[in-house]
Amino acid sequence: MCPLSIVQDLGGKVVISRNSRGRNWTFVGYPEDSLPEDYASILSDELHLCWCESPVHDADLNGDGSEKKKHIHFIVSFEGNKSFEQIQEITDRLNCPIPQLCRNVCSMVRYMIHLDNPDKHQYKKEEILVHGGFSLEGYFTRSQTENRDILKEILKYCVDNGITEFCDLVEAVFQMDNNDWIDIITCRNTMFLSAYLKSRYYRSQQPERPALGQGILIDRLSGEEL
Repeated sequence: MCPLSIVQDLGGKVVISRNSRGRNWTFVGYPEDSLPEDYASILSDELHLCWCESPVHDADLNGDGSEKKKHIHFIVSFEGNKSFEQIQEITDRLNCPIPQLCRNVCSMVRYMIHLDNPDKHQYKKEEILVHGGFSLEGYFTRSQTENRDILKEILKYCVDNGITEFCDLVEAVFQMDNNDWIDIITCRNTMFLSAYLKSRYYRSQQPERPALGQGILIDRLSGEEL
């Protein structure tokens, strides 16, 4: 008989499939209940798996507003297909509920912090832990709108803090350890920001002049003020 695997139907109910196999699987662990303290050692040191874990979900709510049990989402990834029974051997070691075939790793990784679920508590991307070569590359690609919004934040920071030198901005951002800002200033908008700060410095060295929108209009022919 083919091994059983567990998948979700469109109604959210658990249904049984007898022939599902896959490279990527996901399951949930409960750190305050049944998950052993040395789960990381079991997965990495004993089983040598490629895997990642979410931040501890400690602020999730049920539909009635009650708190969910604290839990961690796991993804394990393999070079070849694995059966439900093979994965269940792993989850049994960790006292975890039945595993599920992970049909979309990108969606599952993003769900680990509720990135695409603004109605749920938002966890930090930096708190996703990867092990055994698991890579998050490409799962958090920002849209053009998001990149523009970050650039606006950086420009506002420069104005609010009187920054006129690119090196000052770089050092400040690295002290913040803000990876999104670091990406913008080093990979995406380096030339623009450098030119902008040079312009700010040049302007700061000029005699005071009217604020934007309050300049004096001069008639080009007569030279008289309008």
